[in-house]
Amino acid sequence: MCPNLFEIKEGAILVSDAHYGVLRPKLLPFLQDLASGRTQATQLILLGDIFDLLFGPIDLTRERNREAIALIDAIAQRMEVLYFEGNHDFLLEGIFKGVRMVPISAQPLHVRFQGRDVLLSHGDHGGPFGYRLYTLLIRSRWIMSIIGWIDRHANHAIIRRLEGRSMGKDECRTLSHFESIVLRRYPPTHTESICVIEGHYHQNRIIEHPHLHYINPGAFACNERYYVVKSFHDAIALEEHRYL
Repeated sequence: MCPNLFEIKEGAILVSDAHYGVLRPKLLPFLQDLASGRTQATQLILLGDIFDLLFGPIDLTRERNREAIALIDAIAQRMEVLYFEGNHDFLLEGIFKGVRMVPISAQPLHVRFQGRDVLLSHGDHGGPFGYRLYTLLIRSRWIMSIIGWIDRHANHAIIRRLEGRSMGKDECRTLSHFESIVLRRYPPTHTESICVIEGHYHQNRIIEHPHLHYINPGAFACNERYYVVKSFHDAIALEEHRYL
């Protein structure tokens, strides 16, 4: 066993796909409860797309999310915080203090839970060549700096357009072909079963195959779901809660 692997603790809270912003503000009081200790946890795992728009090189997105960023920093003073960059929040190096960041290049991240291997990721790694090329380009700090410069000189037309697209999204829609997506992403090439937890898809599904134990948590953006890590039959389990 590698001693440097991140160890998930029982009682950790996992949040995925909150898409925090003007339309979905409930993450803020939830973070306030964690920062104050009203909500107890051993660790906080943020599984990506926590913010609807947070791009490190673009000043406007940092400013609009300033209060939530400060709360995550405050939580990191109380407990370990592991933050997986998603496709809505990336290039965040230096944005947070005391938070362990996991860029897309390091995902899925191999971690441990009570001696067992687990793969954690936001879930948008891999995919068709076109999507992989897009994510590579869009996560270039140089390219994002140019986009930020254009946005500032175009009265924030780019950010406003992205916000408009977000307004039309249904964060709770069901993907009828989701199981086939998962099995394409994790084909039976392993001699032993693997455990994968990833966000991105918002399906709130568990898929079991002989080679795979796959958990896709529901999105916090959909009914304010979050999860508490539990041990179940010597394996990792996510106990669903709703922040009301």
